[in-house]
Amino acid sequence: MPQRFVRGPIRLVLPKHRNSGSTQSATYMEQKEKSPFGFVQTQLPWVIGACALVLYFVTVNRWARWESLPTLIRVTGIEPGPVVSAPLLFLLTYPIRWLPVGVQPVALNLLSAVLAALTLVLLARSVAVLPYNRTADTRHLERNEYSFLTHPPAWLPPVFAVLLCGLQITFWEHATAGTGEMLDLLLFAYVTRCLLEYRLDGEDRWLYKFAFVYGLAVTNNYGMVAFFPCFLIALIWIMEADFFRLPFLAKMVGFGFCGLLLYLVLPIVNVIGSPETGGFLAQLRTVVGNQKGMLLAFRPYTYVLLLLSFTSLLPLVIIGIRWSTGQGDHSAAGAATATWILRIVYAFLFVACVSIFFDTKWSPRVLGAGYALLPFYYLAALCAGYFSGYFLLILSTGGARPLPRQEPVPKTIRPGGVIVAIACAVCAIVLAQRNLPLISLGNGKALGRFADLLIQTLPETPAYVIADSPGELMLAQGRLHKKGAVNRHVLINSSLLNYGAYHRHLSKRYGQRWPLNLDPEEAKGILRPMAVNAVLTALARSNEVYYLHPSFGYFFENLQARPKGMTYLLKPYPNDSLLPPPLTQSELEENRKFWESAEPVVRGVQVQRSQVPADREWLRQLCSRALNAWGVTLQQHGQTKEAEKWFKLAVDINPKNIPAAANLAFNARLQAESVLKDFDVVKAAEQIGKENQNLESILLGFGPFDEPAWLYRIAMNFMQASLFRQSLITFDRLHKLMPNNTTVDIWRMTTELMTRFGMGDVANAEKQALALHTKYPKEDSVLEALTQMYLMTARFSNALQIVEEQIALDASNRRALLNKAAVCIHLKQYTNAVAALDKLLSLEPESAPALLNRAIAYLQMGNLDRAKQDYEAVYKVLPTSYPVLFGLGEVAYRRNDKPNALKYYEEYLKHAPKDTEEYKQISDRVNDLRAGK
Repeated sequence: MPQRFVRGPIRLVLPKHRNSGSTQSATYMEQKEKSPFGFVQTQLPWVIGACALVLYFVTVNRWARWESLPTLIRVTGIEPGPVVSAPLLFLLTYPIRWLPVGVQPVALNLLSAVLAALTLVLLARSVAVLPYNRTADTRHLERNEYSFLTHPPAWLPPVFAVLLCGLQITFWEHATAGTGEMLDLLLFAYVTRCLLEYRLDGEDRWLYKFAFVYGLAVTNNYGMVAFFPCFLIALIWIMEADFFRLPFLAKMVGFGFCGLLLYLVLPIVNVIGSPETGGFLAQLRTVVGNQKGMLLAFRPYTYVLLLLSFTSLLPLVIIGIRWSTGQGDHSAAGAATATWILRIVYAFLFVACVSIFFDTKWSPRVLGAGYALLPFYYLAALCAGYFSGYFLLILSTGGARPLPRQEPVPKTIRPGGVIVAIACAVCAIVLAQRNLPLISLGNGKALGRFADLLIQTLPETPAYVIADSPGELMLAQGRLHKKGAVNRHVLINSSLLNYGAYHRHLSKRYGQRWPLNLDPEEAKGILRPMAVNAVLTALARSNEVYYLHPSFGYFFENLQARPKGMTYLLKPYPNDSLLPPPLTQSELEENRKFWESAEPVVRGVQVQRSQVPADREWLRQLCSRALNAWGVTLQQHGQTKEAEKWFKLAVDINPKNIPAAANLAFNARLQAESVLKDFDVVKAAEQIGKENQNLESILLGFGPFDEPAWLYRIAMNFMQASLFRQSLITFDRLHKLMPNNTTVDIWRMTTELMTRFGMGDVANAEKQALALHTKYPKEDSVLEALTQMYLMTARFSNALQIVEEQIALDASNRRALLNKAAVCIHLKQYTNAVAALDKLLSLEPESAPALLNRAIAYLQMGNLDRAKQDYEAVYKVLPTSYPVLFGLGEVAYRRNDKPNALKYYEEYLKHAPKDTEEYKQISDRVNDLRAGK
């Protein structure tokens, strides 16, 4: 009869001595003699932890890693605002805020090293108390009362498990840099240990600790929510029917709830620190919602978790089963066959568990999409430790005796125990040799050298330093602190300048250096781009303002960026020019000297290895972006041959740099012919638009383009975003490359007149537009520019005339039809507006702007049914659009449907801008409706 499995309880309850009186001393001696906890279970884990702590202290990151920047940024306060995740990490790292800025990164890293060492202590202890009574052969080979491994070397399994886990590159990286991952893993390791300790003594106190710590872990790490079913199943498996005791369950829920109370910490802190962020309940919803969002964001990677479970959870289930030889099969051959099948399964799982520590294709590092996924390494190490002990036991010579009616294990394979030990040692040595160089590469020195270059061209006098992300600001702050100038410059995260709370933070941090001259209402919420632009423009007129990298956006409509090394000095444009003046010869020479001196450092970020630390990947991207931008500057100033060198270096450092690769390819053509001929730039731009959808992320991540097709696409995007000056600059560069291209020339002149108009020179802009219309009477872009000018100056009759010309040229011109409807609504020609919108909707039935405008026209005509129908159609797509909410409220109000009118008006007040007459009117109306008027 084949071998079958029998699931038995994993718990092993130690004898409880209840003697008293004269037998107390004897009982103590007996308990001491029979204690299962020897050196391997008690002292060895701490010895291992001390060794690990020394290793991590020696290899600790001296500054920061890319992965640790989010935690470091939060601790240092570069990125203010409410904290919405990891409350336990927040409390644990809060004292680090009191340390000097330059010490904070190292303090975070040392804390992570301590947490990592404690995690390995728990791993060693957990492996040491695993039972070796899971199979029939080990039950006969290891016959001690407590099922611990006692055959020498019993210390090997915990040491091997710790070496696998502790030397694995992802674990090592997070152990030497303050990412917060080690705290999450320590909590995971502790709750795992609680289950194993309960197996030993059966004391419920371990499960109460389990419940409390699990509650803490859930608040700090959304991953523990996903692991909850696994731990619940394990708990029921271990306890069996005892789990369902009502008093026990009540206590477990109570202890778990106490741990979950940590959810309240961050809302309280946020309400006290930033009252404007909302009340306590709103903050609590934000914290829980953030964790829910992060958990849902991982849903596309569910298959990854299933794959990883084959080297972590599945082996754990297999070793948790108590296997038994079938009672009905009395043949030695049958029992031996079943035993060897099980050994083969164990061997396969052993190899699978060990393999992931070498970053195979099925490892968490490869499959994890950037997530650390350290619990899977921890479980794999736990299982690998057990399997190493299993094979040491069955292949060892000491203490072995044959199973009943089974041939002894052949003597030729008994030395296999030594082979297992050697194999374990080899694995550890290979891991150390493989990963120590990677840890050295990511020790922060390269990041520090890059940061030195980043701030090299910043002035010695106070300035304003801007970046689009907090990462570069963190680098700058760290190196400025090293130079003793941490408070010299005002550091600004441009992505937060739209928020009034951020302006208050800057004012609080820098005092009068950041004047809080904002509209009181805007200062409480989100600022308009024009207001932010006005603040930066005013600063640039009287101060030095620097950008840490190439960028674009509405800031650059008023400010030109002059390259200075890796940074850019922002200056207002000259009053007599729409275009930035070219760099002077001295400016070019100054930049040339910088890059020649920086070249060795930049080349140093190249790593000729199959694996590259994450911070080196980030550094390569930053360096490649800067090199590409310098190459573009040279090429645009006629230094084509010199630009080739820097484009090539940018591609060598980061082969994924799309702009650098395109610029390098075009550079070769430009050296052959300085003026392009026979090149369909519009068609080429359409093609790359199909192949590369996210233009903004490409420009932000890799730098500018100087290739015609890309330039055309970028210029059109700037035009659509009303960034007319940046569109003009791009079309002007394209015109220099293609001076005989009529399409490019028309767009260049069109963006020029729109730039003039945006600067307030309405008369000259209109004069230029009319002259261009005379020259190109059928050019839609010119007609569109005229339409927009007339609309923005409220000359609706003029606008209607131009729109009619557009429709006469193309009856299906969607933009012209929409503009005609808008003009007709302003002229109170509602029937004509509806007719134009009907035509547009026949071409594009789900057009939200068309439906909204038609709803407005119907509302003004008094056709409430049709107006409501269109408003509701748009509401389904744009439920927070305040014009839609106003329209629905207005329809209900006119129908005397007060409940619905109040409902929509209240929603309107939540989303509409507050500084309008309409807002005040609706606010008064809401008060009347609430009062029953």
